[in-house]
Amino acid sequence: MQIFNVEGLIRIGQAVVLPGDLVIANAEGVLFVPAILAEQAISDAEFTNLMDAYNFELNREGKNGGQFEGGWNAEKFSGFKQWVEAHPDELKMPKEEFEQMYNERTERMNRRNSGAGRPPAH
Repeated sequence: MQIFNVEGLIRIGQAVVLPGDLVIANAEGVLFVPAILAEQAISDAEFTNLMDAYNFELNREGKNGGQFEGGWNAEKFSGFKQWVEAHPDELKMPKEEFEQMYNERTERMNRRNSGAGRPPAH
């Protein structure tokens, strides 16, 4: 094997990969995330992982109200935050970052539930 380029642009198939880009690979394929989006992508994935862990626990305990996935409302989202606080070992991001993401998603959920941002019905 020869190294042709260090800290430079490379092309892999149709993808252009720059220094600092995040490369995620498994037997199914390869995903390239531009460096400028990598931190947000990792944070989003960690937050989603926390939501999944909480949802799985609700399913195990039969407390998900018949909703295997989804069914996220203000009450369930509030329970999610309490669950995270009770399971600090599950939190893989700084608490401040979690709080910010939680607040942003709460606002988004509230807008969606209130109908804000939707075009008027005709």
